Amino acid sequence: MYGAQTIQSVEVLDDRSSAFRMDALRGISWLYVLWLLAAGGLSLAVYAIWRGAPVSSVRPSLLVYYTVLVVHLAYRLRGRLQTNIASPDMLFLLLYTLFHLGYVTLYGLGLAPYEDSIFVVEATIPRSLFVINLGLVSFLMGYEILGRQRHLAEGANPTNVPRRGWCVFGVVIMMIAVASHVFVLTIMAPAYRVHGYNALQRINEYTEVFFIVLLWRNAIHVMTLGLVIYIVASALRYGKLFESKWAMTLAILYLLLAVLEGDRGPILQLGAPMMLVRHYFIKPVRVRYLILWALVVLVAFTVLSMVRTTILQPKEMLQEYRYQKDTGVVTWMRPFVEMGSSFLVVNITTHEVPSVQPHWKGTSWRDSTVQIVPFLRGIAFRRGIVGLAPSEWITFTYYGMQASGRAFTVAAEGYLNAGYFGVILELMFFGLFIRWLTIRFSRRPTALWGVIMMACIGLSVMAIRGHMAIMLPAAAQLTVVAVFLSLVIGHDPVPEQEAVMPSYDDTAYATSVTPNGY
Repeated sequence: MYGAQTIQSVEVLDDRSSAFRMDALRGISWLYVLWLLAAGGLSLAVYAIWRGAPVSSVRPSLLVYYTVLVVHLAYRLRGRLQTNIASPDMLFLLLYTLFHLGYVTLYGLGLAPYEDSIFVVEATIPRSLFVINLGLVSFLMGYEILGRQRHLAEGANPTNVPRRGWCVFGVVIMMIAVASHVFVLTIMAPAYRVHGYNALQRINEYTEVFFIVLLWRNAIHVMTLGLVIYIVASALRYGKLFESKWAMTLAILYLLLAVLEGDRGPILQLGAPMMLVRHYFIKPVRVRYLILWALVVLVAFTVLSMVRTTILQPKEMLQEYRYQKDTGVVTWMRPFVEMGSSFLVVNITTHEVPSVQPHWKGTSWRDSTVQIVPFLRGIAFRRGIVGLAPSEWITFTYYGMQASGRAFTVAAEGYLNAGYFGVILELMFFGLFIRWLTIRFSRRPTALWGVIMMACIGLSVMAIRGHMAIMLPAAAQLTVVAVFLSLVIGHDPVPEQEAVMPSYDDTAYATSVTPNGY
Protein backbone atom coordinates (compact mmCIF):
# COMPACT_ATOMS: atom_id res chain seq x y z
CA MET A 1 0.00 0.00 0.00
CA TYR A 2 2.83 2.38 0.76
CA GLY A 3 5.52 1.43 -1.75
CA ALA A 4 9.10 2.11 -0.75
CA GLN A 5 9.73 2.28 2.95
CA THR A 6 12.31 5.06 2.77
CA ILE A 7 11.84 7.53 5.61
CA GLN A 8 11.90 11.11 4.38
CA SER A 9 11.58 13.37 7.41
CA VAL A 10 11.10 17.12 7.68
CA GLU A 11 14.56 18.71 7.95
CA VAL A 12 13.75 21.71 10.09
CA LEU A 13 17.42 22.56 10.64
CA ASP A 14 17.35 24.21 7.23
CA ASP A 15 16.35 27.89 7.46
CA ARG A 16 13.70 27.58 4.78
CA SER A 17 11.96 24.60 6.36
CA SER A 18 11.75 26.29 9.77
CA ALA A 19 10.51 29.62 8.41
CA PHE A 20 6.89 29.09 9.40
CA ARG A 21 7.95 28.13 12.95
CA MET A 22 10.08 31.25 13.25
CA ASP A 23 7.08 33.27 12.14
CA ALA A 24 4.82 31.61 14.72
CA LEU A 25 7.29 32.42 17.49
CA ARG A 26 7.81 36.07 16.58
CA GLY A 27 7.44 38.68 19.31
CA ILE A 28 4.58 41.08 19.98
CA SER A 29 4.49 44.45 18.24
CA TRP A 30 2.96 46.78 20.83
CA LEU A 31 2.66 49.48 18.19
CA TYR A 32 0.46 47.12 16.18
CA VAL A 33 -1.60 46.33 19.29
CA LEU A 34 -2.18 50.06 19.83
CA TRP A 35 -3.25 50.36 16.20
CA LEU A 36 -5.82 47.58 16.67
CA LEU A 37 -7.22 49.33 19.74
CA ALA A 38 -7.48 52.55 17.72
CA ALA A 39 -9.14 50.63 14.86
CA GLY A 40 -11.73 49.26 17.28
CA GLY A 41 -12.45 52.79 18.45
CA LEU A 42 -12.69 53.99 14.85
CA SER A 43 -15.21 51.23 14.05
CA LEU A 44 -17.30 52.31 17.02
CA ALA A 45 -17.16 55.96 15.92
CA VAL A 46 -18.32 55.11 12.40
CA TYR A 47 -21.20 53.06 13.83
CA ALA A 48 -22.22 55.89 16.20
CA ILE A 49 -22.18 58.48 13.39
CA TRP A 50 -23.97 56.45 10.70
CA ARG A 51 -26.28 54.25 12.78
CA GLY A 52 -29.26 56.34 11.68
CA ALA A 53 -28.36 56.16 7.99
CA PRO A 54 -28.29 52.43 7.12
CA VAL A 55 -27.43 52.57 3.42
CA SER A 56 -24.96 55.44 3.83
CA SER A 57 -23.10 53.49 6.54
CA VAL A 58 -21.86 50.83 4.13
CA ARG A 59 -18.96 52.72 2.54
CA PRO A 60 -17.41 54.20 5.72
CA SER A 61 -17.71 50.84 7.50
CA LEU A 62 -16.04 49.05 4.58
CA LEU A 63 -13.31 51.71 4.54
CA VAL A 64 -12.50 50.95 8.18
CA TYR A 65 -12.57 47.18 7.58
CA TYR A 66 -10.24 47.23 4.59
CA THR A 67 -7.91 49.73 6.23
CA VAL A 68 -7.44 47.29 9.11
CA LEU A 69 -7.01 44.42 6.65
CA VAL A 70 -4.45 46.23 4.48
CA VAL A 71 -2.41 47.29 7.52
CA HIS A 72 -2.37 43.68 8.71
CA LEU A 73 -1.26 42.42 5.30
CA ALA A 74 1.54 44.98 5.18
CA TYR A 75 2.61 44.11 8.73
CA ARG A 76 2.60 40.34 8.21
CA LEU A 77 3.85 40.00 4.65
CA ARG A 78 6.76 42.43 4.71
CA GLY A 79 9.75 40.54 3.36
CA ARG A 80 8.08 37.15 3.93
CA LEU A 81 5.36 36.93 1.26
CA GLN A 82 6.00 33.31 0.26
CA THR A 83 6.17 32.05 3.85
CA ASN A 84 3.22 33.92 5.31
CA ILE A 85 0.72 34.05 2.47
CA ALA A 86 -0.99 30.83 3.64
CA SER A 87 -0.37 31.26 7.37
CA PRO A 88 -3.37 30.47 9.60
CA ASP A 89 -4.32 34.11 10.14
CA MET A 90 -4.27 34.79 6.39
CA LEU A 91 -6.46 31.79 5.62
CA PHE A 92 -8.93 32.74 8.34
CA LEU A 93 -9.10 36.37 7.19
CA LEU A 94 -9.50 35.43 3.52
CA LEU A 95 -12.59 33.34 4.16
CA TYR A 96 -13.95 35.63 6.90
CA THR A 97 -13.86 38.51 4.39
CA LEU A 98 -15.29 36.53 1.46
CA PHE A 99 -18.19 35.12 3.45
CA HIS A 100 -19.15 38.24 5.38
CA LEU A 101 -18.39 41.05 2.94
CA GLY A 102 -18.06 39.54 -0.55
CA TYR A 103 -21.27 41.01 -1.94
CA VAL A 104 -21.34 44.01 0.41
CA THR A 105 -17.96 45.10 -0.96
CA LEU A 106 -19.24 44.96 -4.55
CA TYR A 107 -22.24 47.03 -3.52
CA GLY A 108 -20.06 49.56 -1.73
CA LEU A 109 -17.92 49.93 -4.87
CA GLY A 110 -21.00 50.45 -7.02
CA LEU A 111 -20.46 47.21 -8.94
CA ALA A 112 -23.59 45.43 -7.67
CA PRO A 113 -27.14 46.57 -6.94
CA TYR A 114 -28.83 46.71 -3.55
CA GLU A 115 -29.87 43.09 -2.89
CA ASP A 116 -32.84 42.43 -0.58
CA SER A 117 -31.75 38.83 -0.02
CA ILE A 118 -28.49 40.12 1.52
CA PHE A 119 -29.63 43.33 3.25
CA VAL A 120 -32.68 41.68 4.78
CA VAL A 121 -33.25 44.25 7.53
CA GLU A 122 -32.14 47.67 6.37
CA ALA A 123 -32.35 49.30 9.80
CA THR A 124 -29.67 47.06 11.30
CA ILE A 125 -27.12 47.29 8.46
CA PRO A 126 -24.86 49.65 10.49
CA ARG A 127 -24.98 47.32 13.50
CA SER A 128 -24.23 44.29 11.30
CA LEU A 129 -21.19 46.01 9.78
CA PHE A 130 -19.96 47.06 13.21
CA VAL A 131 -20.23 43.47 14.47
CA ILE A 132 -18.19 42.23 11.48
CA ASN A 133 -15.54 44.94 11.95
CA LEU A 134 -15.39 44.27 15.67
CA GLY A 135 -14.88 40.58 14.94
CA LEU A 136 -11.98 41.34 12.59
CA VAL A 137 -10.19 43.54 15.14
CA SER A 138 -10.81 41.03 17.96
CA PHE A 139 -9.40 38.09 15.96
CA LEU A 140 -6.28 40.06 15.05
CA MET A 141 -5.83 41.19 18.64
CA GLY A 142 -6.02 37.62 19.93
CA TYR A 143 -3.60 36.40 17.27
CA GLU A 144 -1.06 39.13 18.06
CA ILE A 145 -1.02 39.33 21.87
CA LEU A 146 0.04 35.71 22.26
CA GLY A 147 3.31 36.40 20.45
CA ARG A 148 6.55 35.29 22.07
CA GLN A 149 9.30 37.60 23.26
CA ARG A 150 11.99 35.26 22.01
CA HIS A 151 12.44 33.34 18.80
CA LEU A 152 12.95 29.65 18.09
CA ALA A 153 14.18 27.92 21.22
CA GLU A 154 17.41 25.99 21.01
CA GLY A 155 16.87 22.26 20.91
CA ALA A 156 13.32 22.53 19.52
CA ASN A 157 14.11 20.46 16.44
CA PRO A 158 12.26 17.13 16.14
CA THR A 159 14.06 13.96 17.08
CA ASN A 160 11.47 11.54 15.69
CA VAL A 161 8.91 11.01 12.93
CA PRO A 162 5.59 9.11 13.12
CA ARG A 163 5.80 5.41 12.49
CA ARG A 164 4.17 3.87 9.43
CA GLY A 165 1.29 2.74 11.64
CA TRP A 166 0.01 6.35 11.75
CA CYS A 167 -0.47 6.25 7.97
CA VAL A 168 -2.12 2.83 8.11
CA PHE A 169 -4.47 3.99 10.86
CA GLY A 170 -5.41 7.09 8.86
CA VAL A 171 -6.20 5.08 5.73
CA VAL A 172 -8.31 2.57 7.70
CA ILE A 173 -10.33 5.41 9.27
CA MET A 174 -10.83 6.99 5.83
CA MET A 175 -12.06 3.63 4.49
CA ILE A 176 -14.55 3.36 7.35
CA ALA A 177 -15.82 6.89 6.66
CA VAL A 178 -16.29 6.30 2.93
CA ALA A 179 -17.90 2.89 3.49
CA SER A 180 -20.33 4.35 6.06
CA HIS A 181 -21.22 7.20 3.75
CA VAL A 182 -21.84 4.93 0.75
CA PHE A 183 -23.87 2.53 2.91
CA VAL A 184 -26.24 5.30 4.00
CA LEU A 185 -26.46 6.69 0.46
CA THR A 186 -27.49 3.27 -0.82
CA ILE A 187 -30.29 3.01 1.73
CA MET A 188 -31.48 6.63 1.62
CA ALA A 189 -30.97 7.37 -2.10
CA PRO A 190 -34.73 7.19 -2.98
CA ALA A 191 -35.57 9.81 -0.33
CA TYR A 192 -32.66 12.01 -1.39
CA ARG A 193 -33.69 11.93 -5.06
CA VAL A 194 -37.28 12.90 -4.24
CA HIS A 195 -36.72 15.47 -1.50
CA GLY A 196 -33.23 16.73 -2.42
CA TYR A 197 -30.98 18.53 0.02
CA ASN A 198 -33.77 18.89 2.58
CA ALA A 199 -33.74 15.12 3.16
CA LEU A 200 -29.94 15.12 3.36
CA GLN A 201 -29.90 17.79 6.06
CA ARG A 202 -32.88 16.42 8.03
CA ILE A 203 -32.30 12.72 7.63
CA ASN A 204 -33.87 11.92 11.00
CA GLU A 205 -37.26 12.87 9.53
CA TYR A 206 -36.90 10.35 6.70
CA THR A 207 -35.76 7.32 8.66
CA GLU A 208 -36.49 5.94 12.11
CA VAL A 209 -33.25 3.96 12.26
CA PHE A 210 -30.98 5.81 14.70
CA PHE A 211 -27.90 3.92 13.48
CA ILE A 212 -28.38 5.30 9.96
CA VAL A 213 -28.66 8.86 11.26
CA LEU A 214 -25.58 8.33 13.41
CA LEU A 215 -23.47 7.06 10.51
CA TRP A 216 -24.55 9.87 8.22
CA ARG A 217 -23.95 12.76 10.59
CA ASN A 218 -20.56 11.53 11.78
CA ALA A 219 -19.08 10.36 8.47
CA ILE A 220 -17.50 13.74 7.67
CA HIS A 221 -15.95 13.98 11.15
CA VAL A 222 -14.53 10.46 10.84
CA MET A 223 -13.20 11.31 7.38
CA THR A 224 -11.55 14.48 8.66
CA LEU A 225 -9.95 12.53 11.50
CA GLY A 226 -8.50 9.89 9.16
CA LEU A 227 -7.38 12.36 6.52
CA VAL A 228 -5.58 14.70 8.91
CA ILE A 229 -3.79 11.86 10.68
CA TYR A 230 -2.73 10.41 7.34
CA ILE A 231 -1.50 13.56 5.57
CA VAL A 232 0.44 14.85 8.60
CA ALA A 233 2.13 11.47 9.10
CA SER A 234 2.79 11.10 5.37
CA ALA A 235 4.29 14.59 5.11
CA LEU A 236 6.52 14.18 8.15
CA ARG A 237 7.61 10.63 7.32
CA TYR A 238 7.76 10.59 3.50
CA GLY A 239 7.76 14.28 2.50
CA LYS A 240 4.57 13.74 0.45
CA LEU A 241 0.97 14.78 1.00
CA PHE A 242 -0.29 11.43 -0.29
CA GLU A 243 2.39 8.76 -0.29
CA SER A 244 -0.41 6.19 -0.64
CA LYS A 245 -2.57 6.16 -3.77
CA TRP A 246 -5.27 4.49 -1.66
CA ALA A 247 -5.45 7.51 0.60
CA MET A 248 -5.60 9.92 -2.35
CA THR A 249 -8.37 7.88 -3.98
CA LEU A 250 -10.43 7.84 -0.80
CA ALA A 251 -10.10 11.61 -0.34
CA ILE A 252 -11.11 12.32 -3.96
CA LEU A 253 -14.01 9.86 -3.74
CA TYR A 254 -15.39 11.48 -0.61
CA LEU A 255 -15.16 14.98 -2.10
CA LEU A 256 -16.86 13.73 -5.29
CA LEU A 257 -19.71 12.25 -3.25
CA ALA A 258 -20.08 15.54 -1.37
CA VAL A 259 -20.37 17.43 -4.68
CA LEU A 260 -23.04 15.03 -5.96
CA GLU A 261 -24.96 15.58 -2.73
CA GLY A 262 -24.71 19.37 -2.90
CA ASP A 263 -22.83 19.45 0.41
CA ARG A 264 -20.30 22.27 0.56
CA GLY A 265 -18.87 21.76 4.04
CA PRO A 266 -16.38 19.00 3.15
CA ILE A 267 -14.72 21.28 0.59
CA LEU A 268 -13.52 23.47 3.44
CA GLN A 269 -13.23 20.84 6.14
CA LEU A 270 -10.97 18.59 4.06
CA GLY A 271 -9.43 21.18 1.75
CA ALA A 272 -8.03 23.52 4.42
CA PRO A 273 -5.89 20.89 6.23
CA MET A 274 -4.53 19.56 2.93
CA MET A 275 -3.42 23.02 1.85
CA LEU A 276 -1.89 23.85 5.23
CA VAL A 277 0.00 20.56 5.53
CA ARG A 278 1.46 21.08 2.08
CA HIS A 279 2.40 24.67 2.91
CA TYR A 280 4.00 23.91 6.28
CA PHE A 281 5.60 20.51 5.75
CA ILE A 282 6.24 20.06 2.04
CA LYS A 283 6.40 23.19 -0.10
CA PRO A 284 5.02 26.72 0.38
CA VAL A 285 1.82 27.52 -1.45
CA ARG A 286 2.26 30.18 -4.11
CA VAL A 287 0.01 33.23 -4.08
CA ARG A 288 -1.69 32.27 -7.35
CA TYR A 289 -2.62 28.84 -5.98
CA LEU A 290 -4.15 30.37 -2.88
CA ILE A 291 -6.22 32.71 -5.06
CA LEU A 292 -7.21 29.78 -7.27
CA TRP A 293 -8.32 27.77 -4.21
CA ALA A 294 -10.44 30.70 -3.01
CA LEU A 295 -12.07 30.99 -6.45
CA VAL A 296 -12.78 27.26 -6.57
CA VAL A 297 -14.48 27.49 -3.17
CA LEU A 298 -16.46 30.52 -4.34
CA VAL A 299 -17.68 28.86 -7.55
CA ALA A 300 -18.33 25.47 -5.92
CA PHE A 301 -20.43 27.01 -3.16
CA THR A 302 -22.50 28.85 -5.75
CA VAL A 303 -23.07 25.99 -8.18
CA LEU A 304 -23.94 23.50 -5.46
CA SER A 305 -26.51 25.88 -3.98
CA MET A 306 -28.34 25.91 -7.33
CA VAL A 307 -28.46 22.17 -8.04
CA ARG A 308 -29.35 20.79 -4.61
CA THR A 309 -32.87 19.83 -5.69
CA THR A 310 -31.42 17.12 -7.97
CA ILE A 311 -28.71 15.62 -5.78
CA LEU A 312 -27.10 12.28 -6.68
CA GLN A 313 -28.17 12.74 -10.30
CA PRO A 314 -25.25 14.24 -12.26
CA LYS A 315 -27.16 14.58 -15.54
CA GLU A 316 -30.12 16.30 -13.89
CA MET A 317 -27.79 18.52 -11.85
CA LEU A 318 -26.10 19.70 -15.04
CA GLN A 319 -29.46 20.33 -16.68
CA GLU A 320 -30.62 22.36 -13.67
CA TYR A 321 -27.47 24.47 -13.83
CA ARG A 322 -27.93 25.09 -17.57
CA TYR A 323 -31.57 26.02 -17.04
CA GLN A 324 -30.70 28.56 -14.35
CA LYS A 325 -27.93 29.95 -16.54
CA ASP A 326 -30.26 30.29 -19.54
CA THR A 327 -32.90 32.06 -17.43
CA GLY A 328 -30.39 34.65 -16.24
CA VAL A 329 -30.04 33.38 -12.67
CA VAL A 330 -26.34 32.66 -13.13
CA THR A 331 -24.34 35.88 -13.41
CA TRP A 332 -20.84 36.89 -12.37
CA MET A 333 -22.34 38.28 -9.15
CA ARG A 334 -24.06 35.05 -8.12
CA PRO A 335 -21.03 33.63 -6.24
CA PHE A 336 -20.83 36.81 -4.17
CA VAL A 337 -24.56 36.73 -3.48
CA GLU A 338 -24.12 33.20 -2.20
CA MET A 339 -21.17 34.20 -0.05
CA GLY A 340 -23.19 37.16 1.19
CA SER A 341 -25.46 34.82 3.11
CA SER A 342 -23.09 35.20 6.07
CA PHE A 343 -23.79 38.93 6.16
CA LEU A 344 -27.46 38.03 5.93
CA VAL A 345 -27.13 35.87 9.06
CA VAL A 346 -25.44 38.71 10.98
CA ASN A 347 -28.10 41.11 9.72
CA ILE A 348 -30.97 38.91 10.91
CA THR A 349 -29.35 38.12 14.25
CA THR A 350 -28.64 41.75 15.10
CA HIS A 351 -32.29 42.54 14.31
CA GLU A 352 -33.85 39.67 16.27
CA VAL A 353 -31.58 40.00 19.32
CA PRO A 354 -32.26 41.58 21.72
CA SER A 355 -35.37 43.36 20.33
CA VAL A 356 -37.39 40.16 19.73
CA GLN A 357 -35.65 37.74 22.09
CA PRO A 358 -32.86 38.18 24.66
CA HIS A 359 -29.21 37.27 24.30
CA TRP A 360 -28.42 33.61 24.93
CA LYS A 361 -25.89 34.40 27.69
CA GLY A 362 -23.36 31.82 26.50
CA THR A 363 -25.84 28.98 25.93
CA SER A 364 -24.48 27.89 22.56
CA TRP A 365 -20.91 27.95 23.91
CA ARG A 366 -21.97 25.76 26.82
CA ASP A 367 -23.88 23.39 24.56
CA SER A 368 -20.83 22.94 22.32
CA THR A 369 -18.89 21.50 25.27
CA VAL A 370 -21.65 18.92 25.81
CA GLN A 371 -20.98 17.58 22.31
CA ILE A 372 -17.41 16.67 23.21
CA VAL A 373 -18.81 13.42 24.58
CA PRO A 374 -20.19 11.48 21.56
CA PHE A 375 -24.00 11.03 21.51
CA LEU A 376 -24.44 13.11 24.68
CA ARG A 377 -26.07 16.06 22.91
CA GLY A 378 -28.99 13.96 21.64
CA ILE A 379 -29.73 12.71 25.14
CA ALA A 380 -29.32 16.20 26.62
CA PHE A 381 -31.58 17.74 23.96
CA ARG A 382 -34.39 15.24 24.56
CA ARG A 383 -34.21 16.03 28.29
CA GLY A 384 -34.21 19.78 27.70
CA ILE A 385 -30.68 20.31 29.02
CA VAL A 386 -29.43 21.83 25.75
CA GLY A 387 -31.32 23.78 23.12
CA LEU A 388 -31.13 24.47 19.41
CA ALA A 389 -27.81 25.18 17.75
CA PRO A 390 -27.51 28.74 16.34
CA SER A 391 -27.92 27.43 12.77
CA GLU A 392 -31.07 25.56 13.77
CA TRP A 393 -32.39 28.61 15.60
CA ILE A 394 -32.09 30.93 12.60
CA THR A 395 -33.51 28.28 10.28
CA PHE A 396 -36.59 27.44 12.33
CA THR A 397 -37.41 30.87 13.75
CA TYR A 398 -36.83 32.96 10.64
CA TYR A 399 -37.18 30.66 7.62
CA GLY A 400 -39.69 28.16 8.97
CA MET A 401 -39.75 24.59 10.21
CA GLN A 402 -39.54 23.14 6.71
CA ALA A 403 -36.39 25.00 5.75
CA SER A 404 -32.92 23.47 5.87
CA GLY A 405 -29.30 24.20 5.11
CA ARG A 406 -28.96 27.60 6.80
CA ALA A 407 -25.47 28.17 8.15
CA PHE A 408 -24.34 30.60 10.83
CA THR A 409 -21.18 32.64 11.49
CA VAL A 410 -18.77 33.09 14.38
CA ALA A 411 -19.44 36.84 14.47
CA ALA A 412 -23.20 36.29 14.70
CA GLU A 413 -22.78 33.59 17.37
CA GLY A 414 -20.74 35.94 19.53
CA TYR A 415 -23.44 38.62 19.27
CA LEU A 416 -26.21 36.07 19.84
CA ASN A 417 -24.63 34.99 23.12
CA ALA A 418 -23.49 38.27 24.65
CA GLY A 419 -23.86 41.21 22.27
CA TYR A 420 -20.77 43.17 21.29
CA PHE A 421 -18.83 41.75 24.22
CA GLY A 422 -19.65 38.28 22.92
CA VAL A 423 -18.25 39.17 19.49
CA ILE A 424 -14.99 40.26 21.12
CA LEU A 425 -14.83 37.07 23.22
CA GLU A 426 -15.56 34.63 20.40
CA LEU A 427 -13.33 36.10 17.72
CA MET A 428 -10.50 36.77 20.16
CA PHE A 429 -10.78 33.14 21.27
CA PHE A 430 -10.23 31.96 17.70
CA GLY A 431 -7.24 34.28 17.31
CA LEU A 432 -5.70 33.12 20.58
CA PHE A 433 -6.46 29.46 19.89
CA ILE A 434 -5.02 29.37 16.37
CA ARG A 435 -1.88 31.26 17.43
CA TRP A 436 -1.42 29.02 20.48
CA LEU A 437 -1.59 25.94 18.24
CA THR A 438 1.15 27.23 15.96
CA ILE A 439 3.34 28.22 18.91
CA ARG A 440 2.84 24.87 20.64
CA PHE A 441 3.79 22.94 17.51
CA SER A 442 6.70 25.25 16.70
CA ARG A 443 8.23 24.74 20.13
CA ARG A 444 7.86 20.97 19.87
CA PRO A 445 7.29 19.86 16.24
CA THR A 446 6.04 16.30 16.68
CA ALA A 447 3.45 14.26 14.80
CA LEU A 448 1.12 14.55 17.79
CA TRP A 449 1.07 18.35 17.72
CA GLY A 450 1.17 18.42 13.93
CA VAL A 451 -2.07 16.43 13.77
CA ILE A 452 -3.72 18.53 16.49
CA MET A 453 -2.66 21.83 14.91
CA MET A 454 -3.72 21.01 11.36
CA ALA A 455 -7.06 19.52 12.37
CA CYS A 456 -7.97 22.37 14.69
CA ILE A 457 -7.01 25.08 12.21
CA GLY A 458 -9.14 23.40 9.54
CA LEU A 459 -12.07 23.14 11.96
CA SER A 460 -11.64 26.78 13.00
CA VAL A 461 -11.87 27.83 9.36
CA MET A 462 -15.07 25.77 9.06
CA ALA A 463 -16.51 27.65 12.05
CA ILE A 464 -16.35 30.94 10.12
CA ARG A 465 -19.50 29.76 8.38
CA GLY A 466 -20.81 27.89 11.41
CA HIS A 467 -20.51 28.17 15.16
CA MET A 468 -18.43 26.91 18.06
CA ALA A 469 -19.93 23.42 17.98
CA ILE A 470 -18.45 22.93 14.50
CA MET A 471 -14.95 23.11 15.96
CA LEU A 472 -14.77 22.38 19.67
CA PRO A 473 -16.16 18.81 19.95
CA ALA A 474 -14.30 17.47 16.90
CA ALA A 475 -11.05 19.14 18.03
CA ALA A 476 -11.30 17.57 21.48
CA GLN A 477 -12.09 14.12 20.11
CA LEU A 478 -9.28 14.24 17.57
CA THR A 479 -6.82 15.28 20.27
CA VAL A 480 -7.73 12.17 22.28
CA VAL A 481 -7.13 9.94 19.22
CA ALA A 482 -3.80 11.65 18.43
CA VAL A 483 -2.58 11.13 22.00
CA PHE A 484 -3.62 7.47 21.77
CA LEU A 485 -1.63 6.99 18.55
CA SER A 486 1.39 8.72 20.03
CA LEU A 487 1.35 6.40 23.04
CA VAL A 488 0.45 3.14 21.29
CA ILE A 489 2.08 3.37 17.83
CA GLY A 490 4.83 5.82 18.69
CA HIS A 491 7.59 7.22 16.51
CA ASP A 492 10.80 6.34 14.69
CA PRO A 493 13.97 8.34 15.38
CA VAL A 494 15.05 10.92 12.84
CA PRO A 495 17.93 9.41 10.82
CA GLU A 496 21.48 10.55 11.56
CA GLN A 497 22.80 13.53 9.68
CA GLU A 498 25.07 11.59 7.33
CA ALA A 499 22.48 12.14 4.62
CA VAL A 500 22.23 13.03 0.98
CA MET A 501 20.43 16.37 0.80
CA PRO A 502 18.15 16.83 -2.21
CA SER A 503 18.23 20.09 -4.15
CA TYR A 504 15.41 22.63 -4.00
CA ASP A 505 14.55 25.79 -5.80
CA ASP A 506 14.35 29.10 -3.99
CA THR A 507 10.65 28.74 -3.21
CA ALA A 508 10.68 25.25 -1.73
CA TYR A 509 11.28 24.19 1.82
CA ALA A 510 14.02 21.58 2.33
CA THR A 511 11.55 19.03 3.52
CA SER A 512 13.17 15.65 3.13
CA VAL A 513 16.33 13.75 3.89
CA THR A 514 17.18 10.41 2.34
CA PRO A 515 19.49 8.63 4.79
CA ASN A 516 22.41 6.61 3.51
CA GLY A 517 21.72 2.91 3.48
CA TYR A 518 17.96 3.14 2.76
